[in-house]
Amino acid sequence: MSNLNNPSKTLNISHRGISKEAPENTIPAFKLAFEREFDGIEADFHLTKDGEIVCIHDRSTLKVTGIKKIVKKSTLTELKKLDVGLWFDKSWQGLTMPTLSEVLQIIPQGKKLFMEIKCGVEIIPKFLQILNSSQFPREQLTIISFNAAVLKTLKKYAPFLKTSLLSGFAINYQSRRRISSTKKVLRKLQLIKADGLSLQTHKLLNQEFVKKIQNAGYEYHVWTVDDAETFKKYREMGVNSITTNLPTLI
Repeated sequence: MSNLNNPSKTLNISHRGISKEAPENTIPAFKLAFEREFDGIEADFHLTKDGEIVCIHDRSTLKVTGIKKIVKKSTLTELKKLDVGLWFDKSWQGLTMPTLSEVLQIIPQGKKLFMEIKCGVEIIPKFLQILNSSQFPREQLTIISFNAAVLKTLKKYAPFLKTSLLSGFAINYQSRRRISSTKKVLRKLQLIKADGLSLQTHKLLNQEFVKKIQNAGYEYHVWTVDDAETFKKYREMGVNSITTNLPTLI
């Protein structure tokens, strides 16, 4: 059931679409997510050589096409010639890499797009051009990135957009202890004027930490949760969204 009408509820976000049943980051995978009543999708974007924005996770096309082309060194025309469906299953043969504009067009009213920018600040002018020329509601969009400079620059030119910092900096995975204090985390968010924090799931991230972030006025998002127990734990904590690969969890 959708949580969009109750902002206190945790949103269920589909990671790259229903990527267990359709090729990741493609229009069919996204449409499946909405058919399964996800509240939104998470999708990855890069800038091409000729200044277009395409939906793909890696900087190279090798994983999803079998042909290695660097996205930033390739034109949209070159990338559109590649098959991004056959690697997954022959039934998806002929599928092409979607552009940002194409993704925006298929998102239903009220559903969310968590747009991960995978490159640098060079994508911002084209992104804002596309957004301004589209009818896509700004409230349905959250920009996420590991690149703090991207979010900070975006807020400079489009302060109305919601942003969330992707990070694993709060955890030292080798020593299995938290190394960043809440104060440091909040200082980082304040510096880049982000609206939220998106952290990878980890058992050291407890409700106390989540609530301190939220009580300071920031959203708290978690990714990527693929087991029912962890999904339930974070939902009970009251996080703002949970990103998952598994449609059965919602």
